[in-house]
Amino acid sequence: MTLVRTGLLICLVVFCSVSYLLVTGSSSLNYLLSETMGLPLGTPVTWLGLLSLSGILYFGFSALRAPGNQTQRILRSAWIISLLLAVVWPFISYYLAANWSNSFAGGQEAFRGSDRASEYFWLLTKTTAVFPLLVLAGLLLDRIFRNRRA
Repeated sequence: MTLVRTGLLICLVVFCSVSYLLVTGSSSLNYLLSETMGLPLGTPVTWLGLLSLSGILYFGFSALRAPGNQTQRILRSAWIISLLLAVVWPFISYYLAANWSNSFAGGQEAFRGSDRASEYFWLLTKTTAVFPLLVLAGLLLDRIFRNRRA
């Protein structure tokens, strides 16, 4: 098995596993990895899921590894942005929540950990999850239109 297929398989297994844990609301996500940091298992699990989305695209579409036209170069740039968003997601989330469990308390005067910060956290999380899906849609459309021209 080639490195690309192995990478794709690993990313698919990680994504499916993370999706299962998140959709079922597994109690194991609340397990504290570090009591001093207050880091629950759910935070790195979610991070791996977000990273695996970008990995699936990279290993699943050769157009991202070696773009052959202008559209593919633009999609590669968009993919890089989606990967960077996934890489920095836990750190920006920590800044917004002021904790690793991404929990927010209402009625705070300070921004960090407030309801307003929670809105930014959810916007960040949704954007980080949806952006690779938009890149996927672009890659699929590029493939469809490229095949029609050929």
